Amino acid sequence: MNCLYASLLAFVLAAASFAENVPDEYRDFPMIYTETIEDKTTKIQIKIKMRKFDWTKNKVEYESDGVWKPATPNSPHPLRVNGREALGTDMGIPGHELESFSIVWDGKQIELPEDLWRDCFHLFLWSEDQLNDPKHEGRWGTTNARLSDSGRTLLIVSYGGGGAGSYKVTWIIPRDGKPDRILEGLNS
Repeated sequence: MNCLYASLLAFVLAAASFAENVPDEYRDFPMIYTETIEDKTTKIQIKIKMRKFDWTKNKVEYESDGVWKPATPNSPHPLRVNGREALGTDMGIPGHELESFSIVWDGKQIELPEDLWRDCFHLFLWSEDQLNDPKHEGRWGTTNARLSDSGRTLLIVSYGGGGAGSYKVTWIIPRDGKPDRILEGLNS
């Protein structure tokens, strides 16, 4: 039992150490994106919330000889989180994760399944106005939302990651129907 306790303590301390050592490029990320799209007949409120990656709320694994094993902050790559590739991390340890993704369309909550957003790490939640601010010089990713011409489908486009792990995600959210997403790797 003492060996198990010591291993668990070492894991928790390593995770806490990583949380304190989040790379600088992720420190000034906006943590909340909000937007309201409104015209004469429609009002859509969008709120995407991000937080520091929490080891205690995720199953993190690394691959060794074809077998996935529990990971620590010092584990080799590639990593996966909750059984899926961790988008935007170069297969490394995420610094930030999405906490919630809320859409209210004309007063009705639209359910966006977690499997459409839970694996999107290091998402750029800057608006275009924020990105044009000189203090964000060198940044390239934004999040923005548009309503289709028919007024029946909401598109939310965002960018995440950096370097080889960069990606673009487009969420397609019909007013009445099943939401979906399109992922594009940007490392080519």
